[in-house]
Amino acid sequence: MSPDFVSRQRAIRRAMLGELYAARAEGRIVYARDLTAQAGQAEAEARFALDYLIEAGCAAYRGTAVHITARGIDRFEQGD
Repeated sequence: MSPDFVSRQRAIRRAMLGELYAARAEGRIVYARDLTAQAGQAEAEARFALDYLIEAGCAAYRGTAVHITARGIDRFEQGD
């Protein structure tokens, strides 16, 4: 795996957590398809990042919507 891919993944995950954090604070719903489209990267890379956040317990699905979890909030606020 290239270092560029790893750097992009970190940036995508951070941006996704930021969007999910803001959405929770504002009471907005974020759909998975919109979250991956907003990443500004190839869909496969955005999906890879979202899958990681789900598996790490930082985000979770509610139907087709995605929300940040308490673990994701902590991670975002700590700057990870």
